Amino acid sequence: MDPREKFGPRATKHEHVPIDFALYMPRSWTDDATRRAKARVPDELVFKTKPDLALDLITRAVEDKIPGDIVLVDAAYAGSSDFRNTVRMFGFDLGVAVTASTKVWRLDKIERRRGDPLSAQNLGVELGRRTFRRLTWRVGPGGRLSSHFAFRRVKIAHDDGTDAGDREPHWLVMEWPEGQTKPTKFILTTLPRGGATRRRGEAREALVVLLGVLAVAARVTTGDGANGGTSMSAVSR
Repeated sequence: MDPREKFGPRATKHEHVPIDFALYMPRSWTDDATRRAKARVPDELVFKTKPDLALDLITRAVEDKIPGDIVLVDAAYAGSSDFRNTVRMFGFDLGVAVTASTKVWRLDKIERRRGDPLSAQNLGVELGRRTFRRLTWRVGPGGRLSSHFAFRRVKIAHDDGTDAGDREPHWLVMEWPEGQTKPTKFILTTLPRGGATRRRGEAREALVVLLGVLAVAARVTTGDGANGGTSMSAVSR
C-alpha cells in the first residue's frame, strides 16, 4: 500500500496545519481481495485518483465552512482539468505548481492567444534573464529571502477536451534562481483576477499579494511540514 497521505491543511503566512486527510490506495490494493482481507480494508473504500481525493477534502471543508480563499496544490494535480474547474466552481482561486514542460499560449493585452504554444521553461528563456526582477518572497530564519521572478498571462495549451478559447487565463509565475542557467520553478494561478488590465500601480500591489501567497505555496509544493505525499492547502488572503 502506498503509505503517503494526502493532507488538506489550513495555511497562513506562518502556519501550515493539517485539518483533514485521506489515504491514497492504489489499484494494486483496491482490486486485490486477498490484500484487502488481510489489511481489513473497509468494503466502502474504493479506488480514487489523487485529484478525486483532493476534491473530497475540499468539499468537506466547504460543507464545514472552513475559511479559505485560495487552493494551493503541487504538480500532481496540474493535469486534471476536472480538478481545476471544480475548485473554481466552488469559488476558490487556484495556485498550482507545474513542470517546466507544461505547454502554454502567451496572451496579448486583451487576453487573445498569441503565437504557438511553448513550454513554461522555454517561455522564460525566451523572455531573457533581464526580464526577471528580484523580489522578496519570504521571510526565513536567516532573514528575507529573494529570487528573480517574471509574470506572464497565459492559457494552458494541453488537450483536456475543452475548447481553447473557453479556457480561463492564468498568471504564469516563473522563478529563475541565482546561479541557474534557466528558470526552474513555475506556478499557474488565477490570482489576481483582471490583472492584465490593471493600472501599473494596482498590478504591482496585486503581485505583492500574489508573492505572499507564493510564500505559502513554496511550503506546500515542496512538502515542507508534510510526510512526502502530495500536498494541498487552503489559504485566506
